[in-house]
Amino acid sequence: DVLRAINTVNVGVVTSSLSTFAWNDLNSNGLQDPGEPGYSGLTVQLVPVSGNNNPTLTLTDGGSGTYTATGIGLGQYNLIWAVPAGSKPTLLGQGINAGINSDATLTGAPSGFAISNTTISVTGNSSITTFDAGFVPIVVTPTTATVISTAWNDANGNGLLDNGE
Repeated sequence: DVLRAINTVNVGVVTSSLSTFAWNDLNSNGLQDPGEPGYSGLTVQLVPVSGNNNPTLTLTDGGSGTYTATGIGLGQYNLIWAVPAGSKPTLLGQGINAGINSDATLTGAPSGFAISNTTISVTGNSSITTFDAGFVPIVVTPTTATVISTAWNDANGNGLLDNGE
């Protein structure tokens, strides 16, 4: 008999995934609180940063504000969320629990989107769940003004309020 050696090679298949939550921060505290509803129907994308040749991934809308992507390639990414109409990102990075605070900012984001405040590193098989986006309504406060003026008969036609006019 001839003995043959069989070598097993691990090709390192990456099975990383990302899950994010976009919610309406009803009390504007920057944290996901019980009862705060999610935003469904948003465009949410994982965008490779410079030097990462992986494609942009559009996350799957799971309903109720949850968005997911699987099979993410190794590299650095930014997460972007479409900003709901009439809204803006809530307070950024509140509290010590990264799983319930908002990571979305307008700084550096494309028009109409919010972007993760830190780059996401995919270095191997992992499940990334700590990047979320809270949004609050844009509140327009009406401004009132008082106009005080004097009307007079400009008897001499000089455009000035003279004594006796």
